[in-house]
Amino acid sequence: MLKEKLRIKEWKLRKGVKHCPPELVHIVLKLLKINPKHRYQNATEVRQDLGRFLEGEPLCLESGSAWGDQLEAL
Repeated sequence: MLKEKLRIKEWKLRKGVKHCPPELVHIVLKLLKINPKHRYQNATEVRQDLGRFLEGEPLCLESGSAWGDQLEAL
């Protein structure tokens, strides 16, 4: 039930922030992942992805993740 609620919130986040760049949405969603293995493992990883985003560089995406595949297709 908790997973379903989080999926609904994830969907609302993606739909509700149309003006937000998909890379930034990816960072926020990764911070909110249910499974700790799929979240950032430390603040350095968050800082690195935010730095890449601000510099216009590609993020370090999880290979094989559906969201990562969508971003790579952009």
